[in-house]
This record gives sequence, structure tokens and C-alpha cells, in this order.
Amino acid sequence: MSASAAPAEAVPRTMPLWLTLVLATACGLLVANLYYAQPLTGPI
Repeated sequence: MSASAAPAEAVPRTMPLWLTLVLATACGLLVANLYYAQPLTGPI
């Protein structure tokens, strides 16, 4: 075995900031949708 056959060091992968913001916004809208509809359940 040669030294070049050694496994490469693992590089940690991180999510890009824009993807974090998109997912956070989507989660916020989903939760807001559940709460905003509660006062309208009677009229609906």
C-alpha cells in the first residue's frame, strides 16, 4: 500500500445560508397558517 491510498480527511459539509433562510421561512409560514386559520374555523 502506498501513502496515496490513505483515505482523505472528511470535510464537514454545511448548508448555505440562503437554504437555511428558505427552510426557516417555509416552516414559519406553515406554522402561521395553522394559527391564522383558527379564528376562521367558525365562519368557514
